[in-house]
Amino acid sequence: MWVSKNSGLDSWKKIPNSKIAGSIQDFAVADTDTVYALDSATGQGVSKTTNAGASWGETKEPTDKTVLGSYMIYLAPGGDIYYGDSAGYICYSRDGGATFTRGSDYGSLPSNAGIQITADPDYETNGLIYAGVGTDVKRGKYAGSPTTIHDTLPYPVTGIAA
Repeated sequence: MWVSKNSGLDSWKKIPNSKIAGSIQDFAVADTDTVYALDSATGQGVSKTTNAGASWGETKEPTDKTVLGSYMIYLAPGGDIYYGDSAGYICYSRDGGATFTRGSDYGSLPSNAGIQITADPDYETNGLIYAGVGTDVKRGKYAGSPTTIHDTLPYPVTGIAA
């Protein structure tokens, strides 16, 4: 892991003793100090910094199930964190990345493909996310209980702002 203090213009510094085991697949930025990194090491998970990348915490992954091949991380309004795995599952955290839960199967999204995730414009009141692979897009509630798939959206999907 490397960090730049001048927007990457001409200097980068290697972060010593980074806790990230593999390579970084994606980032989600919460604010100038808090960043989440999706670690693509075996087991998959999320590492967090709260000091603008000077140091990173241990990679957190769901304790209840093994996560397979993650591709992107998404920070929803209000601070919930989501990522999808290659088996079609959505993993989430509702406590700032301290713990992650692997939700129920997202409804047969194709496996071995990168799930893309975004929140509904009214996420903070309805908890709905959109997740998709290729032309298969679904809308559901995956953080908390109950976990529900509301519907599969027709392709092409319109009216969703990422």
